[in-house]
Amino acid sequence: MEGSRFVENIGVPSTVTSFVIPSTLVSLAKGKDSMLHNYFSTPPIPFSTTGGYNYLISDGMTHTSTIIAGNEKSAKIFASIPGDGSITNILTDASGAYIIYSSGNVDAFDPSGKLRWQTKEKYSITTGVIPGCAVLTDTGLIMAGENISGGKTLFALSTKTGKQIPWGGTQKDAYNSIIFDAQHNLIFGACDSIITGDRLYGDGERVLFEVFQERFHKQELRIISNICLCGKSSGNTIAKIAFGYLSKRPRTDERTMNVGIFGIYNGPGGYSLKKISSHEIPYLPINIASNGNMVLSSGFYDSGIELTSGIDAFAIEDTMKLWQRRFSYPVSSPVAISEKFAYFTLTFSTQAAVPTQSIFYTLDLSTGKTLGELPVMGAQNGFIPGIPMPMSDGGFMLADRNKPIIYFLKP
Repeated sequence: MEGSRFVENIGVPSTVTSFVIPSTLVSLAKGKDSMLHNYFSTPPIPFSTTGGYNYLISDGMTHTSTIIAGNEKSAKIFASIPGDGSITNILTDASGAYIIYSSGNVDAFDPSGKLRWQTKEKYSITTGVIPGCAVLTDTGLIMAGENISGGKTLFALSTKTGKQIPWGGTQKDAYNSIIFDAQHNLIFGACDSIITGDRLYGDGERVLFEVFQERFHKQELRIISNICLCGKSSGNTIAKIAFGYLSKRPRTDERTMNVGIFGIYNGPGGYSLKKISSHEIPYLPINIASNGNMVLSSGFYDSGIELTSGIDAFAIEDTMKLWQRRFSYPVSSPVAISEKFAYFTLTFSTQAAVPTQSIFYTLDLSTGKTLGELPVMGAQNGFIPGIPMPMSDGGFMLADRNKPIIYFLKP
C-alpha cells in the first residue's frame, strides 16, 4: 500500500520447487478477441484461505476469468467470473479478496471464496482500471480509472459495502502510481499529463479531497517510476516520497535520468512538496523500493549501442549514495527490499549461453554484494512483472510468464 515493496527478512533462498496448475483449473484463451497476452494476468498474491492455500492468481481471460487458490502441492478454483473483462488487479486483506476488472467493476470475496458484494453496474466515471493502480485503505478501495470523456480519475469504494465513496473532484490526468500513507491517512498519486506535465496529488480524510498540487512541468520533470513512502516524518514534514524521473540540464535539451527523495510539508500556506535530494544515474529508474532507511532504484537503458542496467542504493537521511551494482542483462522486474536483503530476478535471453534462463539474486543490503544466486529452471520467458511475493511459511513465489507454473523459493 505504501509502495515500498518491503518484505520480511526471509533469508537467502537456496532451494526451488515448482507446481504445475492443472489445465482443468485454467480457462485457456481462444479467439482473436481475447486480451490474454500472458498465461497469468496477475502475479501470485499472498492470501490465507481455508484449506491451507496461501496464494491467489488469475488466468486473465476476458470472457470467463478464473481465480485460482493454491499452495506448493495443490490448487483449486477460488472463483470463476463470467463476462466482466480481463482482471487487472487482485488485492487482499483480512476480510478477503478484491477482484478488479478492466470494465471498472469489482467483486469482493471472503477468505473461503464466498461473494461478499459486487458492483452491479459500470460506474459512469470509469471505463477501465489501470493495472497496478489500486490500493486498500482501512475502509476504502482506491482505484485509478478512465472517465467517459477520455480523462483519468481516481475513485473509491467502501470495502464493507462496495458503495462508492464521494470525492471532491476529478482530475484529467493519467495516474501511473497511487499509494496510501496509513500513518497520516493520506492518498498520494503521481499523474502523467502530456499537456500540463507531471503532478503529484495528495488527498486526505476518509472522504478524499485534493489538498495540494505540485506542477512538475515548471521544472520539466517527468515521473517514470512508482512512488513510495520512505524515511520518517519529522517536524512539519508529514511524509517523504521517492520516485524516478527524467529532467533537463539547465540551458540545454539534454535529458537526465534521476532518483529523487521529496518531503511533503504542512505549513501555514498548506501542503507543499520540496526536494530533499536528487541523484543522477545512467539508466531509467522505473522501479523504486524502500525499507525506511534507504531507497533502491532499479532499471535499465538500452541506447541501441550499449545496455546499462543496475541497482543503486541511497541513504535517506544524509542523501548519500551507498553502493551500486551493474548487470549485463536488463533489471526489468521490481526489486523487493527487507531490512537486510534485496531480492530480484534476472532473466537472460534464450540466446544466452547459460545453463538456465533465470537467476534469483539475494544481495546484502549494507554492501550490495551478492549473497546467493539461485537458478530457476525452465522459465525461458521470464516471470510476470512484480516483486518476489513472500509466502506465509518463509519463502518466495514467482509465476512463469507463459506457462501455468508457480515456483517456490526457500532458504
